[in-house]
Amino acid sequence: MKMRSCAPLAVHAVAFVVLAACASADTPTETGPRPAGLNADVVAVAPGGSRTLRLVDAAGTAVAAGGVRWKSADPSVAKVNGSGVVTAKKLGGAVISARVGDDTFSAVVWVVPPSIQSCETNTARLCATWTLNENGQYDAVWTQGSVAVISVRKFTPDSAAFLRVDPSGTSRGMRAHYQGAHEDGSLRGGLVTWTAAGSNTSFSGTWVAGW
Repeated sequence: MKMRSCAPLAVHAVAFVVLAACASADTPTETGPRPAGLNADVVAVAPGGSRTLRLVDAAGTAVAAGGVRWKSADPSVAKVNGSGVVTAKKLGGAVISARVGDDTFSAVVWVVPPSIQSCETNTARLCATWTLNENGQYDAVWTQGSVAVISVRKFTPDSAAFLRVDPSGTSRGMRAHYQGAHEDGSLRGGLVTWTAAGSNTSFSGTWVAGW
């Protein structure tokens, strides 16, 4: 039986590979946007809750990156998995970092009570209920009807700090800073400083809270 030569096929195959390699070399490699940070600098979440941190570009758009190494500085307070999902464990604070190549990006996670009962006093005693929302801020409602959004500035085993902004009502635009020391599931010896809307004048009072 006559054998057919495979040499022409082999030559064509080699030529195809060489041409493909040249075409690949001549074609620019497309790369995605470079990560510039995380989608949040500060996250507040109640024990047992979770939030997802993502890499974003300079415009704040989520970007994909391979080889991301996630780490929690204190897994007993908040842990993070390989996808950037942070799970809150107990009250306190932890720094979550994402390392991509030579770059490291980080966010602070405050694990806070889901609800806080707060009272503040200047010329009168005013009390409110703070309820943590899905955005990691407290929606606060006072007994006399005022409402506010309160952001967590610090929450460690020793002390806490919050920023209040009134978005509506007669106190619209007012801001207040709260700070206090922890003592058996409450905040004692606290100080609150209010600043009225459109004014540089501030006045202070005492503040206590519990959960």
